[in-house]
Amino acid sequence: MLTRPVMTRILPGWGSWRSSGPGVFSFRLLQSDDPVLAANHRLNVLNGMAAMVAINLSVPFYAIYAERLGATNFQIALLTSLPAVMMALLALPSAGWVERVADKRRLIVPLLLLARLLVVALLAAPYLPGAIPPLFVVLIVALAAVPGTVVTVAWQSLMGDLFPAAARAEAFAIRARWMGWTGLAAVLGAGVAIDSLPYPFGYQLIFLLSGFFGIIETYYLSQFRIALEPGAAKPRAVAPSLRGAAVSEWRRLQARPHYLRYVGVVFFFHFAWMALWPVFTVYKLETLHANNTWMSLYSVTSTLGSILTYRHWSRQCSLKGNGWVVGWNAFGLTLIPVVWVLFAKSLPVSAILDGFGGIVVGGFNLALFNQWLDIADPKRRPTDMAYLNTVVQLAAVISPLVGMAVYERFGFVVAMLAFAAVRVAASYLLLRVGLENDRGAGRGQ
Repeated sequence: MLTRPVMTRILPGWGSWRSSGPGVFSFRLLQSDDPVLAANHRLNVLNGMAAMVAINLSVPFYAIYAERLGATNFQIALLTSLPAVMMALLALPSAGWVERVADKRRLIVPLLLLARLLVVALLAAPYLPGAIPPLFVVLIVALAAVPGTVVTVAWQSLMGDLFPAAARAEAFAIRARWMGWTGLAAVLGAGVAIDSLPYPFGYQLIFLLSGFFGIIETYYLSQFRIALEPGAAKPRAVAPSLRGAAVSEWRRLQARPHYLRYVGVVFFFHFAWMALWPVFTVYKLETLHANNTWMSLYSVTSTLGSILTYRHWSRQCSLKGNGWVVGWNAFGLTLIPVVWVLFAKSLPVSAILDGFGGIVVGGFNLALFNQWLDIADPKRRPTDMAYLNTVVQLAAVISPLVGMAVYERFGFVVAMLAFAAVRVAASYLLLRVGLENDRGAGRGQ
């Protein structure tokens, strides 16, 4: 019999699983004696819920909508790759803009509203002539990524300003839990609505509702309470030449070798991780013959796996550090391809495996964002976060192409096992650099 002490030695963090269970369905918010922190936490949860509804009423249905409008496989691929390219190109320029603004809300609110309301324009696609409708969808999705990139960089910096390091793990775990439940309800409700209503009214309705919840999301974000320091909005002195600015920035980065190593490791891991994303999708569709219902169930089981364990991972972040949680969940992600090769022979089993995958993905994403905030220079947080966003988006553009090329050349098993091996190496490096940061080696370096 495996007793609790034995299981604690076998599985890292096992001891807190039982106490985490009741919190899965808990809707209690972060408790704080600071009224400003408590108010911001409440607004952050409400903003996150509205954001998840807005996203889940639009993003999962872009490809299906474009396909109904006659999109080619290349055009459907552009729906994923173009936003990633926009992010990679604009993240760093956006960071310079964000750093010049003291009150990030003034930048985020109009751009977030623009990004969300652009989705409403998709209602017009079915009424456009000839081959224009699918191109119009691709164009709108790409255009929405432009303000969306600035919003992402500014929002990440704002979260670092609003929530102290000691409160971040719990605050974002609670936010993620609320977002998970509302997101599940939104995507399931949208699927039922689309199937029940005549085409194209079903799609038009959910895109309209997406824009409406985008307005709600923007409202709650605009209500954050920010304590602005005197002189915080001062612009940089005389703008240096482009070459001078680049030299100055490179010297700043050279003085922070730990940060540079971390950026490289983040790229390496995401390259290894994202390479198999399209392979999983193709395997589900072509080998397991998953239909729309099963693809929705994959999303549901994966999301449930994350929701049910957010509280546990939050506690582990507080107890053992973000680097520990990121590293061990990264190792968990290396096991997923191997497990799929061994056991994913049917739709029900593969859906269950996606649920287990959601456990490690939830912990990884939760701790990774906190880790980014920890490792970024507080004085240059938007820029430091932008470098990380850029390398992740570069991986998102390149690695799926490499993964699919390996899959088409050597098959499912070889692709899975090959990238599982690469993930092992990347996970080790991510754990090592993360633990260094937890010990304080990377802060400010």
